[in-house]
Amino acid sequence: MELRTKLEIGALALIAVLVWLFNQHEPTVVDQWKVAKIAPELKLVPKELVTIPVEVFKPEALTVLNLDVPKDDKVVDAVEVPSSLRPQEVVTVVEKSGKVDTLLRAKDYPWLAAEQTGEVRADFGYFRGQQVVRFSVQEELVQVKALHLGVVGTVDTAGNTFIGVGVGYKW
Repeated sequence: MELRTKLEIGALALIAVLVWLFNQHEPTVVDQWKVAKIAPELKLVPKELVTIPVEVFKPEALTVLNLDVPKDDKVVDAVEVPSSLRPQEVVTVVEKSGKVDTLLRAKDYPWLAAEQTGEVRADFGYFRGQQVVRFSVQEELVQVKALHLGVVGTVDTAGNTFIGVGVGYKW
């Protein structure tokens, strides 16, 4: 292997380690309930207490949902929010009759947002008739509407390397 190839592989490994070190954000915890953040539009709107009866699920809903809350708490609604690249809002509305509806709204992409999402891949295939394994690291840093800008590096078993920046569109 040439010195240049070794340096490129070393640079790619260094970038991967730096991306990993600077991307130590809190991982998503699965199967654990947490209180959702209030929608930014409602932060300055005051709340009020209402005295209308509200339709709730029977007490076994606490057990079915595995909620660690006081036993006299009531479940008003529980929804499954589909995974999406777009920000989403969930709103629960109580009608005068006491009926509860939970609404889901996909919001528009932000005009400009800092982003820290990455991907490490191993791909298997053919390059110029030769079977190769390609390793890549990608880190997205900025989002402009549906476009994601970031850095990428790849190396494969045929000795090819690539380090650069790019823009992508996700669907």
